[in-house]
Amino acid sequence: IQQSSQYFLSQNITSSRIGIFLPNGYEAALAIYSVLYSGNTYVPLNISDPTERISYILENVDAYGVIGIGDRPLWLKDHYAWLDMSKEAQKPQEFN
Repeated sequence: IQQSSQYFLSQNITSSRIGIFLPNGYEAALAIYSVLYSGNTYVPLNISDPTERISYILENVDAYGVIGIGDRPLWLKDHYAWLDMSKEAQKPQEFN
């Protein structure tokens, strides 16, 4: 958990809202604890929701970024940071 939250801590990202765009499972639990450990708030996002709803949620909570798996989704606006958990498991990655 400390390694996963290292990016937030090293960039002084605290008191921000971070979307969790992951299926239920180990990665989601790790992401939630990492966000909380770094002093941020997680925003659960349902991966089966339409992209318009997810975008609406992110805008209304004024999210800093989103944690997910794989490449940055095309629907995710550029001003949101994206953290790829599949790369996070290999080594610390910065938001793109």
